[in-house]
Amino acid sequence: MSEQPAAAGKVHNGFGGRRKFKKWKSPFCVLLLCMSSVVVIYFYAISRSGKKQSSAMVFTIYQSEYVSRANINHWMLAVSQINEIIAHNLQGEADVNARTLQNRVAIIRLQVSKEKQNFLKLRNKVFFIQMRLKQSPYVRLTLSALSKLYDCSFYFENEHRYGSSTKSSTEIVVNHEIFADGGFEKSYSKMYNLSEKILEICNCSLREEEVIDFSKTVLVYNRRKTRRIIDADIERLENLLTREKSGTKKNDSLLKNLKRYKVQNKFIDDQNACVQFCTVSRPYKAIISPHGAQFATFFATYPETLIIEVIPQFYDSGGFNNYVRLSIRNRWFLVENGDRSLIECFSNTVVECYDKLSTKTNDWNCFDRKCQLKAKNVHQLELNSHVFGNINSIVNFS
Repeated sequence: MSEQPAAAGKVHNGFGGRRKFKKWKSPFCVLLLCMSSVVVIYFYAISRSGKKQSSAMVFTIYQSEYVSRANINHWMLAVSQINEIIAHNLQGEADVNARTLQNRVAIIRLQVSKEKQNFLKLRNKVFFIQMRLKQSPYVRLTLSALSKLYDCSFYFENEHRYGSSTKSSTEIVVNHEIFADGGFEKSYSKMYNLSEKILEICNCSLREEEVIDFSKTVLVYNRRKTRRIIDADIERLENLLTREKSGTKKNDSLLKNLKRYKVQNKFIDDQNACVQFCTVSRPYKAIISPHGAQFATFFATYPETLIIEVIPQFYDSGGFNNYVRLSIRNRWFLVENGDRSLIECFSNTVVECYDKLSTKTNDWNCFDRKCQLKAKNVHQLELNSHVFGNINSIVNFS
C-alpha cells in the first residue's frame, strides 16, 4: 500500500509527529501576540488600581536588651510610644482617605545597644529577645489590643516581608524610633483608648452591685518575693480602716464622719495579663502597692482610685513610672519605706516627687550598683506608724 502524501501545510518529522505551521512565525502573528499582551496588561492594571493601598509602619525598638525577659514596665513604655505614634498619624485620616486604614502592617524590629551585644550573652541576642516576647501573654494581649484598635496587623521583623508585597500595588514603608528605656518623662494621653480596648478583650465589666462593693474597699496589691508589704502592716491598716470609730467628745464629731473600708490583700498574678488589668481597673477607693513592674498596668485604673506607691528605702527608681502618672488623672502618692510622710505627685510635678526621694538617697551615698541592688531587692517593706495616719486621712477625706 502506497504511503499517503502529507497534508498541505504539514511536514513529517520521521516519527509520526508534525512540525508546527511555519505561518505562525509570520509578522502578523507576532503583531497579534503583542496586542494581546498589551490588552492583558491594561486590564490587569485596572484591576490593581481598584485594590486598597497598604502601608508598613516599622517600629525599631532601641535598647531592646531591657525587654529581653519580657519586662512588663519596659515593654509598656515601648507600647506607649507605638500607640501615640499610630494615633497621631491616623488622626483625621479616616475621613480624608479611608482606604489607607486598610491592609496596614506594623513591623516590630528589635535593636540591642552596641555595648550590650556580647557574643556570650544569649539573653541580649535579638532572636532570643523576640522569642521571649512572642511567648509573653502580656505582649500578645497588648499587640492584639493595638491591632483591634487601629485595624492593623502586627508582626515581628522576620514574620513579614515588607516593601515587596505581591498582594497590593503599593506598600509604603515608614520607620519610627522607639526606646525601651527612654521617654518615661512624657505623657501618653492616647493610652486611655488602648486600655479601654484591653479591658474589652479581657471582659473586665462589672455588675452595679460589684461597683458599690469595690468602692468601699482598699486594695493592697502585693508582691510575693521582693518588696512585699508585711502582714503586720496590712493587719494594722485593716484595724484602722474597718473598726468602729470611737473617741473623746472633742473629736467625736470628726470620727462619726469617718467611713469604714474593707482591706483586701491580693498578690500579683504574673502569669495572667488579663487578671492584672482587670484587677487595677476595679473602682477601689485606693490601691496601695510596692514599687514594681505591675504599675505598667495602671493605665487602666479607675479614675477616682487613689494610688499609693511604696518605694524601698534609699532606692533610686529614677522616676520610671512617671510615664504612667503623666498619662492618667488619678491622685498618686509616694512613700518611702520607713519614712514618716506621703508625697503627693501632681501631674505637672511628678519628677519633683522623685527628686525629693533621690536627695535622701544621695545623702546616704547609695548610688553604686551594689547598694542599689540591695535596696531594690529588699524582701519586706515596713511602713512607718505616722504613714498609717496619713493613709487614713487621705482615704476618708478624698
